[in-house]
Amino acid sequence: MKKKKSTAILIIVFFIGLSLLLYPSISNYWNSFHSTKAIATYVEKVAELDRKSYEHILADARAYNENLAKSPVKHFLSEEEYEAYNKQLDITGSGIMAEIEIPSIRVDLPVYHGVDESILQVAAGHLEWSSLPVGGEN
Repeated sequence: MKKKKSTAILIIVFFIGLSLLLYPSISNYWNSFHSTKAIATYVEKVAELDRKSYEHILADARAYNENLAKSPVKHFLSEEEYEAYNKQLDITGSGIMAEIEIPSIRVDLPVYHGVDESILQVAAGHLEWSSLPVGGEN
């Protein structure tokens, strides 16, 4: 009976150790899978935009950046400003505003509005009070 208990304990310890060993790999795969899916959806929705809608969204984002550059430095947005920020470049309604791809290190991540912990666990975030990623000055 004592031998069966020690064997059971060893098996349990083995599976706990195996779980801890495999967790980072499985977690990375899971996050990568969902990021790839989110990026594919975003890219598909952007490709479906007609030229006029695309130009309008880009013009709105550039105007947002110009207004941001003219205003005094703010690290905290009002509720109204935060809502306006969240609407910028959000084509899919999921909070994704862009994609960042760095081939040399094989990184391809969606960029979400904000930098909450829940966002940074799975993707790249964008600081609310910084310029939107549309190119150009400011």
